[in-house]
Amino acid sequence: MCAAIGALVYLRATLVTTSPQQLVSMEQAILNAARHKPGDPDLGVLFEALNARHFSGRLPDVKVIWESDLDGLDVDDYRLNGLTDGQVILLKAALQDDDANLRRTLCHEMVHVAFIAAGNRSTTHRTRFQTELRRIFDDGCSHAIRASPEEKASLEQWIESERTRLDGAGLQVDARCAAVKLEADRVERTFSELNERMARANAAGSGWPGRDEIETAERQRTDSNDGIVACNAAVTDLERDQARFNEVVERYNLMMVYPDGLAEDRAKGLTR
Repeated sequence: MCAAIGALVYLRATLVTTSPQQLVSMEQAILNAARHKPGDPDLGVLFEALNARHFSGRLPDVKVIWESDLDGLDVDDYRLNGLTDGQVILLKAALQDDDANLRRTLCHEMVHVAFIAAGNRSTTHRTRFQTELRRIFDDGCSHAIRASPEEKASLEQWIESERTRLDGAGLQVDARCAAVKLEADRVERTFSELNERMARANAAGSGWPGRDEIETAERQRTDSNDGIVACNAAVTDLERDQARFNEVVERYNLMMVYPDGLAEDRAKGLTR
């Protein structure tokens, strides 16, 4: 009997040109070839720390290795980031510069190790697997958010709608504030000219601007200042909405990187 294999796969499209049987065979070949390789010391330290904190140290000693051959299992939008048979964990070499994704992948593979060590031979990500995965993520093994496909789709729809609204609102605020600035500059020029005329009139003893002209300029300055206040408020509102948008996008991104393994099941034709 072949050893059970657990893998973390990201699948962003349903088209995979390699058959499920070919994928499993290729994974097994890579695992077999990696058994003689030494484990990475830093990955070993991280494995031990996660084992102690989230699995009470009960996982068996497992070598953790950077494996560039996992790149060869990427087909179209199919992405394999980690792989294990319970004796060795292989992590995609490209994750060496992506600490967050590395940790998420390793956490996922360690759940597979736990199930394989307990005698579970299935590689599907059934309810028990999802429960254990969620437990260690809720416990801080890594940062990601579990969400249903419906939740992801709903949030994606909101993001696209809000992005369009914010783009339009940004253009409106820019145009409004540009007009306010032009008016403020005009009003300041008016006051500068009035002050110069007042200075000349004071020197000559005549020719002062009329009261109506001065009052009109003062009303224009008041209106201009009100426009500046309103413009600043609009900018503040837009920045608040943009900050909220960014927070939601970050939440969505964390949903998308949650390593539930369901894409792997679909790619391999496995059922839950």
